[in-house]
Amino acid sequence: MAFSKDQIYNLSLVHLGLKGDIQSDDQTDPRVQTLNLFYDVAVEQTLKDFDWNFANTCVELTPTQSGVSLNPLYRYEFDYPNDCICARKIMLTGLPEEKINFKPSTDANNARVIITNVPKGMLEYTRIVSNESFFTAEFVMAISIYLASLAAEDLTGQTVKRDKLFQLYTSVINKAITANACEGYEDLDVEPDYLRARQ
Repeated sequence: MAFSKDQIYNLSLVHLGLKGDIQSDDQTDPRVQTLNLFYDVAVEQTLKDFDWNFANTCVELTPTQSGVSLNPLYRYEFDYPNDCICARKIMLTGLPEEKINFKPSTDANNARVIITNVPKGMLEYTRIVSNESFFTAEFVMAISIYLASLAAEDLTGQTVKRDKLFQLYTSVINKAITANACEGYEDLDVEPDYLRARQ
């Protein structure tokens, strides 16, 4: 099923105990204006809070013009992908289980960069997804609840409702982690250290 911003807004209103009758996000309805105010923040934060399958992607790290990190603890500097919401991990070809230290940072020109101690690799990250038709049901439920929590005080005047909705959001994220993990299977062909030691 393809979802829409209007559906997300109406779900948010229902979570707030209000009538969900929004037809368009450009209505003059003050409720819509409040939801519009918080919507982009809610999308970005909900994408950051979990590595959603539909927003997950990988790209080969591209060295910056200098390629050298300003941070003395890291040797190499790479471009931060333009569509990256959250950098998750760096992977080396043939070594999928190895954890690589890295850090998002900024260069001398205040541009976002990735700094690390490996000269090349693949960056796995959560990308920006602004087309609601790509959202999954779990994500729509999570973002509608989070959006409702952000707008709760303005639309209902109740901080208690805001706090309860945020608790509900945390619970939904935890359920989404389980559901998301069930989609796909990873059998990494990596020989454990204890087997290599016996050879």
